[in-house]
Amino acid sequence: MTLPFPPAEHPAEPPAGVAAALAAIMDGRMSGEEFADFERRLLADPAALAEYCELIDLEFALAWELKSRIAAGEPPDAPPPAPRRRLVGGLAIPLGLAGVAAAAVMLLLGLPGRAPPTGPRSVTLSAAAAARWAMPAAPETGEPLPAGPLRLAAGDAQLTFPSGAVVAMHGPAEVDVLGDNRVFVRRGRITPFVPESAKGFTVVSPTGEVVDFGTEFSVSVADDGQTDVFVIGGVVDVSGGHTAERSPLRLTQGFATSVSAADPRPQFTQKPILVDHFGGGHGPFLWRDIHPEYPAAVTDGGLRIPIEGEQGRPDPTVQIVLDHDFSAIVGRRSTISYKAMLPAKPGVSRDRWVALAIDSGNGPLPWAHRPGTAAAVLVSPEWQVGAFVDGNRIHQREVWPRQTIFPRGSEAVGPYQVVITIDDTPAGRDASGHAALTVMINGVEFVKRFPIDLGDRPRLAFQTFMSRREPGVSHAVIDDFSVSVDVPPADVAL
Repeated sequence: MTLPFPPAEHPAEPPAGVAAALAAIMDGRMSGEEFADFERRLLADPAALAEYCELIDLEFALAWELKSRIAAGEPPDAPPPAPRRRLVGGLAIPLGLAGVAAAAVMLLLGLPGRAPPTGPRSVTLSAAAAARWAMPAAPETGEPLPAGPLRLAAGDAQLTFPSGAVVAMHGPAEVDVLGDNRVFVRRGRITPFVPESAKGFTVVSPTGEVVDFGTEFSVSVADDGQTDVFVIGGVVDVSGGHTAERSPLRLTQGFATSVSAADPRPQFTQKPILVDHFGGGHGPFLWRDIHPEYPAAVTDGGLRIPIEGEQGRPDPTVQIVLDHDFSAIVGRRSTISYKAMLPAKPGVSRDRWVALAIDSGNGPLPWAHRPGTAAAVLVSPEWQVGAFVDGNRIHQREVWPRQTIFPRGSEAVGPYQVVITIDDTPAGRDASGHAALTVMINGVEFVKRFPIDLGDRPRLAFQTFMSRREPGVSHAVIDDFSVSVDVPPADVAL
């Protein structure tokens, strides 16, 4: 398709035909390659870009006005109460009579006389937690998304795409769904989970693109367009800008990058100091099983920790300490990531849990829920997730059997993707010098910047505990474990 406005090398010519290109996008008549070419031409022609932005702005203003009038009981074709005009690309266009833009509004609203919308409208809001929307037509859980940008003022929401991708939004955030496997983030943070069926899922930001190859990652976009990407697991390609000439930076688990308008070249901003996929052997773990009759082991690509024992025998209280020097996370911003799966057996025990405990490294390792532990994240089949700091519960979420915001797998058993961020930088510490703890579970922010005393030489340990209520022995499974730290841009060698 040849776009109906002149190429960038003729800037003196007024950009004609941008509205026609916009109509092609809205009607689904523009292919992915054509859209990429359209983006490239807009970025090369400031006048065309300005006209496009004005038309988009007008389009959604018309949409909100028309929806408001319908909600108020006015007929859709009723004239506005008073004539209003605005300049679009140098032309005065009355609201309600905007030609192509009005047709696009009719398409997005699905009003009579037009074909039902496709593409982005097939994406649904699958779950929400304390979500507050800053938009006239707020989405309904389980329903296709309304037309226009999604503006989440606060809370968390999850979008499910026809491809199988699940995207968690964290308020405040604003996104546009561009298609069944593509989303644009204007600002804020999202966490996409991309299964094999959705490979190629693309996140577009004002300063770059992220193409996924089956993984989980987070994308944060600041008000100035700076885009931060962190790979929780799998592989992504990150590109600066939106031209065909871009050279992507490939990121794997534990790596992060940042892209800004001032410097569109992606570069590593965080690298792993430890990654373990548990392919065999003990790896970096020092076993400290209190009851040797319940040993932990690495089998079938996972760290298997006993989480329930036979009736009449001692409780399996197991501590597995990571035999690694984690002093590198002191004074820096670090990220700890892993997946946890709990046993799927009937008759859940409320007292059964698996935890990752972080302590200051002084003396015997304390239990996750006892004083002396800097922080701990506990996962249980019944009450799901709890967070402790120095033995005090700071947050707990009971989401089962209620509607859950953790949609992957069974609500009772996971898998739970746990991402713990510790900001021990001077800018991240509070007035008392405490580091800031943030916890996400399956892309949903669970704890936000809670102060913890990290200590000088922190230790990490997995722990399990349960009361004897069921016969037999079963295990929790931990896999895809990584610890990463922020590094200077030049320090990226592994």
